[in-house]
Amino acid sequence: MSHHPNLVADAARRRFLDHARVRWWPEEKLDALGKHRVELARSAAVLEALAGRPLELYRELWADAWERHSTGPQASTAFGGVPINAKCVLRRRELPGLDPTIRALCDEVGGWAEPWHLSAEWVFEIALHTLARWCESPRALERRHWAPTDYAFVLPQQAYTFSPWFGDEDFSEYKQRTRDQVKRDLDRYFRAIEKEAAAAGLPVKTVKSQSHAYQWAMRVQVLGDPVSRVAEDYLVHQNAVADSVKRLIEFLGLRPRPRKRGRPAGARDRHRSRSS
Repeated sequence: MSHHPNLVADAARRRFLDHARVRWWPEEKLDALGKHRVELARSAAVLEALAGRPLELYRELWADAWERHSTGPQASTAFGGVPINAKCVLRRRELPGLDPTIRALCDEVGGWAEPWHLSAEWVFEIALHTLARWCESPRALERRHWAPTDYAFVLPQQAYTFSPWFGDEDFSEYKQRTRDQVKRDLDRYFRAIEKEAAAAGLPVKTVKSQSHAYQWAMRVQVLGDPVSRVAEDYLVHQNAVADSVKRLIEFLGLRPRPRKRGRPAGARDRHRSRSS
């Protein structure tokens, strides 16, 4: 990709977007969602919309590029020397003389993201690479797979050994000494990872969120479910949902969807049916 994401943020973004694929998850993965799979399956509309007009336009460009000049894999990102990337989507109205089909594609991708409150450069980049992947692989389209992320970073490898106990010192002392040595070596390894990542322009950070944060964020941010309804469905306090979603959406680099306030229609009836 053309941008340089934070390693952890990029992984979180992919995990978040993967919840739009719940309809295509394997059964063993769906089991972990329990009853929440039904509500989350509505997010399939995100991928179905991308597989509509945006894919149709991308296919037109793809076929034309391969007919006029076989450019190999580069045809997925550039047509007639014009790069198709997130910046093209963001600046489409500032680019005079842009090919009409390319402009239409950029308009469609930009318009696709808006109803789902996914208008962000990293989302556009993944969406465009996904369209390219779908043109290349009918299987990827059938399963609605997002395009993979390419990292310009390799984790440093570490083979680790420690000295065995020969019985020539108290065993409790040996255990403590070995624990201390392992901790020092691990800390050194962690610093090496951070240094290598920073040198590659991919600084490592940490995000803390509750286990259901990605599910909650998909429902609140993308599907527009009120926080009160999500909290009721998961049997937790509204503040827990609101705070967790806020932190995660900020970390993902998305603009929060304006919140709906109050109890959703039918919430009281659902509560009564559960209590009965």
